[in-house]
Amino acid sequence: MIVLIANAQDFSSKNQLLKFKQFSLTEGLSQSSVLCILQDSKGFLWFGTRDGLNKYDGHTFTSYRYNYKDKNSISNSYIKCLLEDKNGSIWVGTNNGLNKYITQTDNFIRYKGSNIDGSLINNEIWSLAATKTAYIWIGTNEGLEKFNINTGKSKHIVDKTQISTKNQIRSLFVTSNNNLWICNRENITIYNDQKKQPLCCLFEVEKVGYMKAELEFRY
Repeated sequence: MIVLIANAQDFSSKNQLLKFKQFSLTEGLSQSSVLCILQDSKGFLWFGTRDGLNKYDGHTFTSYRYNYKDKNSISNSYIKCLLEDKNGSIWVGTNNGLNKYITQTDNFIRYKGSNIDGSLINNEIWSLAATKTAYIWIGTNEGLEKFNINTGKSKHIVDKTQISTKNQIRSLFVTSNNNLWICNRENITIYNDQKKQPLCCLFEVEKVGYMKAELEFRY
């Protein structure tokens, strides 16, 4: 992993010297393939890899891996996404479940799919997106989830058109007007939670090579 250290005030200067510092297993990183990065409100840097979650305080790394003997360990070591919610809590999406980091005890609460009402529909978490409310959006390999960070309950989102919530969601983004952009393996959709329907769906047309709007475009 390589971190850029530079003066952000003047990248346009021809004489600007960019300095890089490399972090590897030697410095304490759990694995060299970094899939996601987050800097939290306290200044810590979090790195999700294919084999462990890492917290960096500017000097040393602390690594977290799944431990089958410890129910408070992270649910899986393959880390796909990271998020800090409005309360400052860190959420970790893995290949097998969602996790909330507990600062006081330096461990995790696991949230996984089951037959219990309010559990996740799928444990393969690809993307997380924060809102200004008590909810976060979760993109799974089987659709979109609306997760209550206070109760730990999840709701599977199904819209009338079945366009925006198709399986295998890969990325989520919430805009300033609270619309949710959803990228799955078939399309990119703009979804409005208040109206419970997509506002626009963009399909990639391979033969033509452009994106076309299938629904009214109001973002």
